[in-house]
Formats: sequence, structure tokens, C-alpha cells
Amino acid sequence: MLAGQSIKIRVKSGEVSGRLARQQYNDTLFWGFKPKEYYDEETYVTGTFNGQKIHFKRVWGDHKFTDTEIQALLAGQIIKFSVKGGEVSGKLDQQQYKGKPFWGFKVEDKTYDEAIYATGMFDGEVVHFKRVWVVLLTTNEIQTLLAGGSVSFDMLKAM
Repeated sequence: MLAGQSIKIRVKSGEVSGRLARQQYNDTLFWGFKPKEYYDEETYVTGTFNGQKIHFKRVWGDHKFTDTEIQALLAGQIIKFSVKGGEVSGKLDQQQYKGKPFWGFKVEDKTYDEAIYATGMFDGEVVHFKRVWVVLLTTNEIQTLLAGGSVSFDMLKAM
């Protein structure tokens, strides 16, 4: 490693290779082991999207993509699946996190289960929020909140 050669190290999900390299963490420069780009198959999907080799996470939230969904995403298609409290649809897209680009599932639309979520206009935009906060909010209480008002209830009686 000191001669600039690459070495392999066993890790929990397989092997990773890398070499000694100058690196930076925050504003501090240091020398250390720098792995080559590494994506374990349990966590990431590797595939071709629009002629480019990419990697993206197999799981979005609590949803693990099926093989069929993965193929559809790599083909540029929109997929739809159920999530807690509703349903989402979206596609594979290049995004940014803290200034770094990554490929991942990007939501295009989400529907909300009306038994769990209230939907309405607040401050000029459509908002969704849970109907239950210790008690089930009534339609009147929801309308009051959406109008910018406040509601109150006795916590002792609610429990």
C-alpha cells in the first residue's frame, strides 16, 4: 500500500479494494485507505440506464424494489407501489444530496389514505397531515387548522 499498490480488505458484505491516498474530511487533510468505488449487492442495484452504468439503493423508505420494479426503473418507466398511509409513483432520476450527485428513486406523485391523512390548502399550498394527534381530529377542527386557527382538547380526557 505504501508503494501506491491496491490491496483488498474483507468487509462484512464481501471484499473492497483500495490504496493509500491523501483525503480530506471537513477541512482536515489526512492520509488513509481510500476504497475504490464499492457497492455491495445487498444494498445497491447496479445496472444500465440510458446507456450509462449506474448504482442505486434497492430500498426506498420501507419498500424493497422487486426485480420487476428494478427492470422497469432501469428502462426509464414510472412505477407505483403502496406505502404506509397511501401510494407513491416515481422513477429513477439523478439527484443531489449535500452537493453530491446520486441515482435514486424520485417520487412524482403520492396519494394519501383519507382515513389517515387530511388534505387541504394552507398558506397557499396543498398540505397533508395526520388526522390523529392523541384524538381523531373532527372535520371542523381540520378546517379550523387549515384556516390558520388553533384547536384545543383536554389531554386527560383524550387518554
